[in-house]
Amino acid sequence: MNFDDVIESVRKPFASATSLSPEVFTSPKWFDFEKEHILYKHWNFVGLQQNVPGIGDYFVTELYGESIIIIRDHDKRLHAFLNVCRHRCSKVLSDSGSCRVIRCPFHAWTYRLDGSLKRATDFPDMPEHQKRELGLKELRCESWQGLIFVTFSQDTPSIDEMLSDLSEDFHNYPLEEMHCVRERKDEVRVNWKLYNDIDTDPGHGPVHSSTIGAQEYELSSSKRYYRTLFMPSNNSSALLPKDYGNGFDHIPNLPGRAKNGTLYLQFFPALYVILTQDCAWWLNKTPVDHQTTILRVGYMFPKETVQRDDFEEVVKTYFQRWDQVVEEDNWIMEQQQLGMSSAFSSSGPLSEQDRYVWDLHNWYVDRVQEAKEGIICTDRSVTSSINGRIKTVG
Repeated sequence: MNFDDVIESVRKPFASATSLSPEVFTSPKWFDFEKEHILYKHWNFVGLQQNVPGIGDYFVTELYGESIIIIRDHDKRLHAFLNVCRHRCSKVLSDSGSCRVIRCPFHAWTYRLDGSLKRATDFPDMPEHQKRELGLKELRCESWQGLIFVTFSQDTPSIDEMLSDLSEDFHNYPLEEMHCVRERKDEVRVNWKLYNDIDTDPGHGPVHSSTIGAQEYELSSSKRYYRTLFMPSNNSSALLPKDYGNGFDHIPNLPGRAKNGTLYLQFFPALYVILTQDCAWWLNKTPVDHQTTILRVGYMFPKETVQRDDFEEVVKTYFQRWDQVVEEDNWIMEQQQLGMSSAFSSSGPLSEQDRYVWDLHNWYVDRVQEAKEGIICTDRSVTSSINGRIKTVG
């Protein structure tokens, strides 16, 4: 991996800069590096608070090969635990549901909802101090606007701190009060960073020529932990142009610019939240390896809208728009990944339409430089020090 070449090509003035090297999108070594030094150290979206509303409610998700339990304890506090029994390392829960205790199916070791060890089968004389050391390993878990996040790092700033200077338009949008009515999940043969690129690439209008066409939006802010964009429009961007006027009523009393267009929040590393006048949706890209990404898309509406008698009929127009656009993006992303994988591929020049992509590539280079400096200072990787960063409940 040649860090200097990657940094130099993107750091040039825009007129002479190029996109990131294809190697960054196709190399397993690059992926291993960024997983250790970028992905593990950011907040990663894992699900919705609406899916764990009550005490003992849980769901199991997977992140970078790790099975993780999201569960609500008796104090209604959310926890994220590694789904690994401290006895013989079996997974303890699967899928989703509700429980009064967490019981391993292998030898019936039992944990409280806060992850502490309650009963160690066949160890009747285990001292309390040892029990305290054998709780489930816990990751940091936080939420924002009803969205749940986890991080593998103890040093990552809180989400509130990361988003402290985010426009009030986003903080005041009623996302947390909305209900996710549908979620789709796709395995796409593409590097996760390419999908990040297309989210804010106004130049890929030809891909959507038969659906939404070109999207013209402005980059409002570009920060260390997020970017925001805005697209002015009197119509909901969640509808195809042919369906304008056939959707749901706009949400009353929307704050600021939300009532006059669509707000976009790109929360690094891989979550994209879109807030428009009548609904919201999110896209999350979870890398599996250097050329495979799990894309999850969730569709959210105000509860008053969901309760309408005609909701099931009208919402079909929204699903049609979302599904068609996602499938178009999935297709072109896989075509780009195939091209990137050519032995003869190389970085290309950037047009004005690529300026937002260039900005995103500079964010990535910033993270690479940070990691490179860290590697010079220490040889401790994230996984080699993982037990020092993950809390054991006791």
